[in-house]
Amino acid sequence: MRSIFLAASLILFSSTAFANVWTLPGETFWQGTKRDIESPVTTPASRVLWPGLGVEAVLLLTHAQFSQKIQPHIAETQPLGTTSNFGNYMGKLIPNVLYAGGMLADYELTGSSLALERSILMVKATLYSGVFTDLLKPIVRERRPNGSPDLASFPSGHSTVAFAFASIVGAEHAWYYGVGAYALASFVAFSRMNDNKHYLHDVTAGALIGTTYGLGVYYRQNESALKHVSKSLTIIPIVTPDVSYVQVGYEF
Repeated sequence: MRSIFLAASLILFSSTAFANVWTLPGETFWQGTKRDIESPVTTPASRVLWPGLGVEAVLLLTHAQFSQKIQPHIAETQPLGTTSNFGNYMGKLIPNVLYAGGMLADYELTGSSLALERSILMVKATLYSGVFTDLLKPIVRERRPNGSPDLASFPSGHSTVAFAFASIVGAEHAWYYGVGAYALASFVAFSRMNDNKHYLHDVTAGALIGTTYGLGVYYRQNESALKHVSKSLTIIPIVTPDVSYVQVGYEF
C-alpha cells in the first residue's frame, strides 16, 4: 500500500494542475522537490536531525550489547498482545491517507487554502520520507530479528510514515492533537518490536526520518509564507509642510 500511495502522489502532484500548489512561489516543480528533499538539513528541522543522528549512532554502536539482547525478551513476552495488530494497520498509511484526503475534501467543499496546504504537507512528508526509507532498505540489507529473508529491517517503514503523520499534525494543529498523533506513532513503532519485525534502532531511524521530513516541509512552507507577508506589507512615512502621516499598503 505504501508504494501505491507514493507512486500515485508523485504522479498526481507533478501534473500541471497541481504543480503550482505543490511548489512555492518562484520555484519550478523540480526545484521545489529538490529543496523539499534537502529540507531536513536546510531548515530548523536540522535541530531534530543532528541530535537524532547522534542517538541513532549510539544505538547502532551498542546494538550487540543492548538492542540485540532486549529484542528477544520483547518478542517472547509480547507486551502489546494482539493490540499490536492495530499498530500494524496504523503504520500502513491509513492515518496519512485519511488526513490528506480529508483536507483535500475540505478544500473542494469550502475552498480553504489552508486545508489544501495541509493536504499537500501530509503527502510531501509521507512521500519523501517513505521513498528515502525504501531506498535505504536495499542498501543496508539488515536481517529482521525474526530471521525473515527480505533483509529489510533498517529502517522501519511503518515507523517512518507514522511519524511523518505525527509531525504534520503536531506542527499544524493544537498541542493535544500533536500529543495524540505522536502517541499513536510511538505505539506503531513499538508494535513492530512487539511483533519481532524490527530492532530498536530500526524504529528510531524510521521515526527520525519521518519526523525530520515532516518538520522540514512544514518549515519550508512556513518560512515562505512569512517572507511573502514581509514583502507584501509596505509602510511609507509622508511629511509635508502642512501634515505628516504614514501610508500603509498591503498586497493580497
